Amino acid sequence: KAIWKKAAMVSAVVLARGQVVGTWQAKARAKEVDVTITPLSGWRKSKHLAGARRAAQAYAEHLGRASAKLAVD
Repeated sequence: KAIWKKAAMVSAVVLARGQVVGTWQAKARAKEVDVTITPLSGWRKSKHLAGARRAAQAYAEHLGRASAKLAVD
């Protein structure tokens, strides 16, 4: 249910070693991108947060923004 939404909408997922450990959403602003992760049962902050920060920053750069602001719900 966390990944498959109504009307066949599929949430973007956070993968760690091939396992889904969360979902994520992003909102682009003028100079940065706000990325919000919703952890699932496999999420371990100590293991996954640093990689999520790197991926969020790479995503912001891909969109031409200077930085990413990461939040974990």
